[in-house]
Formats: sequence, C-alpha cells, structure tokens
Amino acid sequence: MIKNHLKRINFLGNDPVTICEVIHPYGGTWSKNDTIYFVNEEGDNLSRISVEGGRPKVIVKGKLSDYLHPHILPDDEHILFNATRNEILAVSNKSLKVTHIMDEGFDPRYVEPGYLIYNQRERLMAVRFNIDKLTITGTPFIIHDN
Repeated sequence: MIKNHLKRINFLGNDPVTICEVIHPYGGTWSKNDTIYFVNEEGDNLSRISVEGGRPKVIVKGKLSDYLHPHILPDDEHILFNATRNEILAVSNKSLKVTHIMDEGFDPRYVEPGYLIYNQRERLMAVRFNIDKLTITGTPFIIHDN
C-alpha cells in the first residue's frame, strides 16, 4: 500500500507542513472555513480534515466506490464529486446527505453565474445549475469539442 502525505505550503516559502497521511490520494478542494476535502484510498472515501491537521473524517464511503475530483461549492457546505461511471454527485458536509446531480459527467466544477462545467466524452460541457436546490435547470451545451 503506497502512502502519501497531504501537505500545505505557505506562499512565503516556508517548508511544507504535513496535514495527514493518505493512501493513494485522488484530488482535493480547500474550503473557505479552512477544511480540506479529499479523496483517498484509491477513490474509496471522500474525507475532510482541518488545514491544521489531525485525523481525517470519512464523509462518504460505501458501495459507490471510485470517487474522484471533489470541488467545494460557494455555499461552503456542499462538495461536488464524481462516482463510478462518471456520475456527478454532491454531498452536504453538515448532514452528509448525498444528492445525485447527473450521469455522464466527469471532473465537475461550479462557476459563476450559476453553471456546472464538466467533461463528457472528450467535450467540455456546461449547464445551468441551481446551487440552492442542487439541480440542473437547463439544457447542457458544448463549450469546446475535442
């Protein structure tokens, strides 16, 4: 089992500080409240940890497996991420409730003024996204092909 470390570094050039040990990390996102959400153990868990370090807390684990690409939403509560077969999901870091957003999307990102940007079959796609209801509100369109 290969172990790596989640580290933070100061822009002033200080030495990196180890936050925690992780097994096979697969992406992360840093929230406004200084919590880092990351995928570890070859995509089996979506976890969170304070930037100060400590013990990570698993917030999504289970049969879905293959989690990737977490991305914190501007509400600082919900995290977008991928699950098996390019399904886009969101999880509340408070209730831990997982919400299905859409199928056939990869590497989701939210951008203002209210769009979900994602990859789909070698295309960069966008769709209107209601951040309060965690729902798609429009028809997906291609931003860039190939």
